[in-house]
Amino acid sequence: MANRLTKDELMEWLQERNIEFPASATVRLLRTLYESHMPRAEMEEEQEDDGEQEARLDEQIRILEKKKQLAELRRELAVCETQVVRPAEFQDVKCVIPMFTGSDLCVPEKWISDFERACDAVRGDGEFRLKSVRRLMEPGTEAEWFLRVDRSHSYEEFREHFLGCFGHRLSMSEVIDKLRRTTFSTCKTTVVGYILRMQEIASCADIDEALTVQMIVDGFQDRTADISVLYPATNLMQLMHLARRYAQLRELRPSSARITSTCSSKKPKPKDDSELGLRYYNCSGEGHISARCPEPRRERGSCFRCGSQQHVIRNCPRPAPQNKNKVALVDDFRQNCQPDAIGEQLGGEIAEINRSDQSG
Repeated sequence: MANRLTKDELMEWLQERNIEFPASATVRLLRTLYESHMPRAEMEEEQEDDGEQEARLDEQIRILEKKKQLAELRRELAVCETQVVRPAEFQDVKCVIPMFTGSDLCVPEKWISDFERACDAVRGDGEFRLKSVRRLMEPGTEAEWFLRVDRSHSYEEFREHFLGCFGHRLSMSEVIDKLRRTTFSTCKTTVVGYILRMQEIASCADIDEALTVQMIVDGFQDRTADISVLYPATNLMQLMHLARRYAQLRELRPSSARITSTCSSKKPKPKDDSELGLRYYNCSGEGHISARCPEPRRERGSCFRCGSQQHVIRNCPRPAPQNKNKVALVDDFRQNCQPDAIGEQLGGEIAEINRSDQSG
C-alpha cells in the first residue's frame, strides 16, 4: 500500500497521527515511518485488499486473452468460408506427370506413386484419379492395349491391375545394364538432366553410390581433358555440384573440337559427285564414278600405265609420270590415244592379240 502513496499523501498521514519527521525527509524515509506506525490489522487488511485486486486483474487478463484468441479463430474461419475451393482438373496432373507407355524406361511403381502425389496436391478423389490415370495411357503403346482390356470400376482396382500387368522389380544386373546403355546426348538433354535421369535409373536397385557416379561419368563418352573435372566426385551430391562447371567447359569448346553424341538422323545426301571426294582409277580424275568417266575405257586386265595387256604396271617399260597421284593413262587417254597405238610405240601388237582373242 505504501508503495502506491505519493510523498504528500505520506506526509499528510504522518501529520494526522502526530508522527514527527524532518522537513527534508525523503519518500523512502516517509514510507518506512508509515509502515512502522501502521497497525498490524490495517496492514493485513491492506495486503488482503491488494491480493484480491491482483487476483481480479489476473482474471481480467485471462478473459481478455481468451477473447483475443476467439476473435482470431473467427477471423480465420471467415477467411476459409469466403475462399472458393477450385475443383481438381486433369491439366493440373498432366503438367507434372508424363504419359505412361509401358516401356522399360518407365518404372511402373514409381510412375503410379508420382501420379498419386500429384492427385493429393490438387485434392483429387477416387473418381478423379480413375479418369485421369486412364487419360495418361499413351495411345499406340502397350498402355493403350492394357486400357482396352481393363474393366476396373474404381481407382483401387485399376491400380491393382496396372501393377499386376506392368509392375516388376528390376534386378541389380538389369539396372546396371540399363545404366551402361544410357549415354549422354546433347540433342536429347542437358548435363544436369542426364545425371538426374541416370540417378532415377539407379534408384530402381540398391547400387553403390560411388559405382553410380562412375557409370554416369563414363556415360558422357568424353575423351577431352574437361571430363577430369568430374573425377573427384564420390557421391551424387558432389557430382551434381561439379557438373555445372563441366557444362560450362563444354560450352566454351570450339564447335570443331566438341566430342558429343550425335542425334540419330540421316546425313544429307551430296548434291553432286564432286562432294564425294572420289578418285576414279581409269583416268585418275576426281569427282565422278566409273559410269560417268569422260575418258575412254581401259581394257580389263591391261597395264594401268600404258594399256598393254602383255604385262602389268610393275613390269611396264614406260617411266612413271611425274605426278605420282596419276596412276592411269592420263596423258595418252586425254589426248585420245588408243591402247593399240600405245602398244605399237612399245613394239607390241596388242591390237592383233585383242582381235585374235575376240575371234577365238
